[in-house]
Amino acid sequence: MASHPLDSLTAEEISATSRLLAAEKQIDGAWRYASIILREPPKTEVKAWRSGDAIVRRSLSVLWNKQSNEVYEAVVNHSDVAPDSGEHAETQMVLDHLMQQHDRPSFVTHGVQPNGPDNTVERWLGSNAFKAIDTWFGDYRLLQYATPLRLSGVEERPINQALLGKQAEQVTILGVRAPSVAPAGEPLPIVKEASPPATDAIPASEVLKGTWVRPDGGYTIVIKNVGATGQLEATYFNPNQLPFAKAEAAREGGKLRAFFELRAGGYDGSTYDLAYDPASDRLTGTYYQAVAKQRYDIFFARRR
Repeated sequence: MASHPLDSLTAEEISATSRLLAAEKQIDGAWRYASIILREPPKTEVKAWRSGDAIVRRSLSVLWNKQSNEVYEAVVNHSDVAPDSGEHAETQMVLDHLMQQHDRPSFVTHGVQPNGPDNTVERWLGSNAFKAIDTWFGDYRLLQYATPLRLSGVEERPINQALLGKQAEQVTILGVRAPSVAPAGEPLPIVKEASPPATDAIPASEVLKGTWVRPDGGYTIVIKNVGATGQLEATYFNPNQLPFAKAEAAREGGKLRAFFELRAGGYDGSTYDLAYDPASDRLTGTYYQAVAKQRYDIFFARRR
């Protein structure tokens, strides 16, 4: 949620923009987004704004029709867009009741990506329960969780044992809470307190390798390998495959950063300057469109 009128668009606002345009203006696969950025309010509104005042948020989308090659701009007023369902008081009441009355809730998703911004229920359960089962049946996905209900009154048992295996020296299990009885075949909630490895101790190759998708336009970066000096073996898809003129990673101020430059396909030196956010498992940063000489706030989500 924005705390200032000039804050960059959040991931939820970007998702809401594309969702609303798809529903109201039939923006589908025949269209491609060039950008979704904040439509800045008039300077008079910004100067008059004081902390605690309501914030009117608008997004500005630039998109073109791939068949007619026509370019359009669209403005979405997010004050008129329904908020994330997880923010409704009624939703919170239902979810809180679920946690208090049921120790093994299950639900099924269809057409929702595991890390998608619209997947509010799974995101909430991920912070308040313990995933036990995650199984796909075609396009449907069955999930089952164990709630902390069985941990009521259970005290933490100290362990202080190093985690064995890869990077074992960097992680120590400090303690654990678990029910004293474990029925056969049922999910068992266990809480572990651990000292995690420092972000800068994790090799860049383990963090960056994979497929990263920019949800506002479907642009994709595939990172196959990270060299010892930070050179990235990476490819760009828009959806056509294009090589990077430059692709490299480095650690700066405790952050893992990735820089990409595009010259092929008419990009003429356009760049991505990204930083890895371990909390969301995303690459966030800016995209500089060299032809239009404009800079946009964007993010890439890891494709599972």
